[in-house]
Amino acid sequence: MFVYCLLFTNPRLLHSVPCQFHDPSLRDLTSKIPYILSQSRAPTTLRSYQGYFNKWKEWAFKHPEIRYFPANGIHVAMYLIYLVQSGSSVSSIQQSFYSLNYFHNACSLENPCESRFVRCIFEGCRRLAIKPKAIHRQPVLPEHLSKLVLQFAHTSAKLPDIRDVCLCLLAYAGFLRFDEVSRLRWCDITPSECYFSISINSSKTDQIGKGSVRLISKTASPTCPCAMLSRYAVLADRDFSSKEYLFQNISHSKSRGYSLRAGSQLLYTRAREVILGKFKAIGVPAGSIGLHSLRIGGASAAVNNGVLENIIKFHGRWKSDSSKDFNCRSILILIPIFVIC
Repeated sequence: MFVYCLLFTNPRLLHSVPCQFHDPSLRDLTSKIPYILSQSRAPTTLRSYQGYFNKWKEWAFKHPEIRYFPANGIHVAMYLIYLVQSGSSVSSIQQSFYSLNYFHNACSLENPCESRFVRCIFEGCRRLAIKPKAIHRQPVLPEHLSKLVLQFAHTSAKLPDIRDVCLCLLAYAGFLRFDEVSRLRWCDITPSECYFSISINSSKTDQIGKGSVRLISKTASPTCPCAMLSRYAVLADRDFSSKEYLFQNISHSKSRGYSLRAGSQLLYTRAREVILGKFKAIGVPAGSIGLHSLRIGGASAAVNNGVLENIIKFHGRWKSDSSKDFNCRSILILIPIFVIC
């Protein structure tokens, strides 16, 4: 074999390839091999491969028993394991593997990276090197809701702020997922003297699509979701017979002021932006909560106030056979009182 690893990536060595031919035309073709090989990958890719190959070479030189080129399969496997134990990133492990793979193929040598054993080691090392960022969302607390109402739902608050606060209170008291609260329509809500009835037509755990009804109590607290919903309906100029989505995008004009945009639906990205922005404004650390923190917070508050687990599972639409034994109307009216107050 007359082409050696890294020969074609080092400009100073491009003309030092040993010649095996006496025919001048063949010798001329042979001299072009390093250049052609250097064009087989982008220059930045080759530089990256050369850098990672040099790291492999340095490691191999520390161990006299290991031959760095052509490499042995068990030695490559040991090097990949070494990289994992050293805390190398997934990218570093991949580049090390691909650089060895490339140079062995380019030099037409037996490639240890094509061994099933080495490939299995590579896949295992890559998986072990993946360090998923654990994001533990904190629950929204009752005091957060109180601050939210105080700052954004004062007597002169505008429609955008009231909409956002209303969504938070409703999701918190009803243990609602965002996809559930975003699909609600005005006609899904039925006001009563002591509570509001909410029809949830589809849910993550409602696999047969039969829907469910949950009751939200009226309370005397400023964080009462029913009172905020009524206030929102007045500002939005909507009634509870409308088939429009409950939470919509908002338009603004000089003549009409703020109004809900007919036919629109508040989507997750926009809701997350505006609601988390409000929580940040009241001092909740950025990144510590998400929209699902409203559901988590409501359930956590219920647990902390002694509400039975079966009732919480039923109200939150978590799967539980024991929840069938409870009467929805007589029990679930009490949950928002424990949660909000």
